[in-house]
Amino acid sequence: MRIHVGTFVICVLCLLLFNALALNLLSPESINRLKQEILTLKQKCSTNESTSSLHDSHSPSLVPHIPVIHMITPTYSCWTQKADLTRLSQTLMHIKNLHWIVVEDSDNKTGLVARFLKKCNLKYTHLNVRTKKELQRNSKEPVWRKSRGVEQRNLGLNWLRRNHMTMPGKGKGDVVYFGDDDNTYDIELFDEIRATRKLSVWPVGICGGLRWEGPVCDDKGTVVDWHRSWAKLRPFPIDFAGFAIKLDVVLQFSTAEINPDSRIGWLESDFLSQMVQPSDAEGRASNCKKVLVWHTRTEKPKTKDEERLIAQGQPSDPLIET
Repeated sequence: MRIHVGTFVICVLCLLLFNALALNLLSPESINRLKQEILTLKQKCSTNESTSSLHDSHSPSLVPHIPVIHMITPTYSCWTQKADLTRLSQTLMHIKNLHWIVVEDSDNKTGLVARFLKKCNLKYTHLNVRTKKELQRNSKEPVWRKSRGVEQRNLGLNWLRRNHMTMPGKGKGDVVYFGDDDNTYDIELFDEIRATRKLSVWPVGICGGLRWEGPVCDDKGTVVDWHRSWAKLRPFPIDFAGFAIKLDVVLQFSTAEINPDSRIGWLESDFLSQMVQPSDAEGRASNCKKVLVWHTRTEKPKTKDEERLIAQGQPSDPLIET
C-alpha cells in the first residue's frame, strides 16, 4: 500500500497535537504553531494534486449539441473567498454544459480552492497567476483605481486557446463569459449567454454608479444606444458581466487580451475592440429590458477582534476552514 509522504507527516503531526493537548505538554503558542503547520501541509498536499486540466468533479456529462459556456472567474485569498465561491457554485450547479475556469491571484494553487472545487459537482479547470506588484491595489486606493483580475482573465483566455482542441467538438459553438465570484446571477442569464452568435450584450444591475448600465435596444434586439453615466466615448460602455463572446472569435483573434494599462473604465472596451465592432452586439435579455446579473460586492468583514486574539497568541482555530 502506497502512502503519500505529505499525508503521513500530517498524521504524525495530528497525533503529536492530540497527545500534547491530552497531556498539557505544550504552551498555547506552541499548539497554535503546530496547528498552523498542519494546515499548511494540508494545503500543499491539495495543491500538488491539482493540475490545469478540465476536471469532472463527479458532475453530469456534457449534453451533446448544446454549446458549452466557459465561465472565467478570478478569485483571491480573503476571508469571504470560500463563501463567495460557495454561493456562486450553487447557482452554477443548475446550468447544463458549463465549464468553470477558476483562476487564483496567487503564486500557487491554494488548498482551500483545490478542495472546494473537488467537491463542488461542476466541470472545472483550476489555474493560478499572481498579479504583478505594480498592478496590485493597496488598501487605501479606491476600487476603481486599479482593475483586479486582469491577469487572471487573460490566463483563462490563453488556457482556452491552448486546449480547445481537446474539448468535445473542439470548442466549436462554445461561448466565453467572465463572471466575478461575488456577482449575483439569475440562471436565465445562461440561456442568453448560450444563444450568442458573435457578441451578446445585456444590462447589468447596480453598475457604473447607476441602477443599471448597458445597452438600449429596439424591439428587434438591435443596440441603438448605451445607458451610462460617464466615459461616454467608450465604444462598449459595459461591465465584464454584461457580455459574452463566441469562443470562435477569441480563437480567431489569438493575440487579443485585456490590457492592464487601459484608461480607467476602458478595460472592457479596449478588449472587445480588438475583436468586434459595436454593430456586432446582439441585444439579449428581452431586448435589453431585463436585468439578469447584478454587480454586487461582498462587504469587507470586520477583523479587529480576530486581530486582537492573534496579538494575544489565541487566534481562532486555523484548522477550521472558513
